[in-house]
Amino acid sequence: MAVSKAKKVEDLAKLKDQFSRAKGVVFAKYSGMGVNDIQTLRRALRENNVDYKVAKKTLVTLAAKEHGIELPKDVMEGPIGVAFGYDDEIVAAQKMAEFAKKFEAIQLMGGVMEGRVIDAKMVNQLASIPSREVLLAKFMGSALSGRFRPCDERLPRETSLIRELILSYFIRTL
Repeated sequence: MAVSKAKKVEDLAKLKDQFSRAKGVVFAKYSGMGVNDIQTLRRALRENNVDYKVAKKTLVTLAAKEHGIELPKDVMEGPIGVAFGYDDEIVAAQKMAEFAKKFEAIQLMGGVMEGRVIDAKMVNQLASIPSREVLLAKFMGSALSGRFRPCDERLPRETSLIRELILSYFIRTL
């Protein structure tokens, strides 16, 4: 079924908006996935503030080009779905890698991080990084334990102040 020009213009505008708001973008082949599996994927991604869009590759390429991103052909090979992560740079990569393990039909092709195109290997490496909350918890645990040392050991009074500042800052950011 042919898509009307008006629908393409609307889809292109949505893609441009998604590219402008996204902190991380992941491209994945989805060939052979059932409708129920794609709905499950979309639902799980939405819970993490990640949009999953299947669109014409030409429109995706045009939207990326609008933001100064030149997508290589190997990233846009086959039927492609695009995951846009808005809260965190790596959440889209993490969730798509999770689903790639569950569903053989999903194959990570690459992504965009901080305006640069990355390959599938880099997407997988990013996916292995613990979430922001886990990293903050680890940092806070280290900072609040006896292992945290300020630059100058002669300032024991400032040590407790630094710990308090770190704790109050990270509690506010969570």
